[in-house]
Amino acid sequence: MFDTEDEKLINKRVEAFEGVVLGHEKFTQVMNRVRFHLSSPASVQIVVLVGPTGIGKSLMMGHILKKLNEMRSRRPDEPDFRPVAHTIAMASGYRQFDFKTLYRDGLKNLGDPVFDRRDTIDRVYLRSLRLDTTASLRVRMQEEMYARNTYYWLVDEAQHLIFGGRSGTTGDQFDVLKSISQMTNCVFLIAGPCMMDAELARSAQLVRRIVSVPFDRYHHDRPDDLAEFGSVANQLLSRMDLHKKPEAEQILTLLYDGSAGCVGILKDWLTRSYAMALKESADPEGAVLTEEILRAMRLSAVNMETVMTDIRRLDYATKRNSSDDVYSDIVRGQASVQPDIPDDKPKDAPAAKRKVPVGVRKATRDPLVAPGM
Repeated sequence: MFDTEDEKLINKRVEAFEGVVLGHEKFTQVMNRVRFHLSSPASVQIVVLVGPTGIGKSLMMGHILKKLNEMRSRRPDEPDFRPVAHTIAMASGYRQFDFKTLYRDGLKNLGDPVFDRRDTIDRVYLRSLRLDTTASLRVRMQEEMYARNTYYWLVDEAQHLIFGGRSGTTGDQFDVLKSISQMTNCVFLIAGPCMMDAELARSAQLVRRIVSVPFDRYHHDRPDDLAEFGSVANQLLSRMDLHKKPEAEQILTLLYDGSAGCVGILKDWLTRSYAMALKESADPEGAVLTEEILRAMRLSAVNMETVMTDIRRLDYATKRNSSDDVYSDIVRGQASVQPDIPDDKPKDAPAAKRKVPVGVRKATRDPLVAPGM
């Protein structure tokens, strides 16, 4: 893609910017809270990290994975020790998530001798080992976790696991994780969008064993939040190797409105803008980042509306959880335990209405003479 020397230079600079990782106040607060729940489970079996898209959940999962894996260096005499399993819950379409894939990925991540093979494992081979069913894969995963002293299982993109099961309800999917936790004494950390948080209230048995950690954005109506967001934006802009660029304070409203206070969205946006500024300049050394480029590279208004739907769900839940009056009203039966909030889950399309009643011939569909006569 990048053939000329200038294009190679552009690629190198953009890749360096993409690799920038900034620790900021919200990130640190949530990180510390997640680590507390993982290290002091107190009957907690599943820790749920929820937040809007672009807030930095996957980045945080990577940091936590790195920290947990450092435990291996303290036990060099146990080469098979794997303190943490890490998988991404992938789905091929609506309600197309399969636990088989999750178990296979988990076994491969733990270094299982069967699933750690470089070549593709065919069904015949798995069937010969009696590993072609969901139940047998789950048993092998539990045995592997027990043998390797796996304390934690991190699952990113967990909305596919929770909402994408081919059968059963959301509670059934949580029950699977809860059962694995009970059998292996491991704690799950799953990450996904804000809609997952509302599903935790579906079962009283589940909420006793699950703790939710919201990853909130920076709010424009809170002076400390806005100041911290401006500091993060300024640090990101300072990492751009450009001839000229605006100061964060000068375009703070533009940067905030284009990212909704989510650092992940901000960084992706600035990465695109950085690449465009370098590309549009005749000489990369004289590249200038303008407000016009920033406006051209931000999310479309339609896409931002979609992002804000998820954000408002978390804002609403956070506001309720911080109010003592809401708890008093719920306990005393004066407020709904599960308020009516928008449902973002995809729904099956309604069946099309028949234009012609059953048993009545439709002229354009049912000819009186057979075709070819």
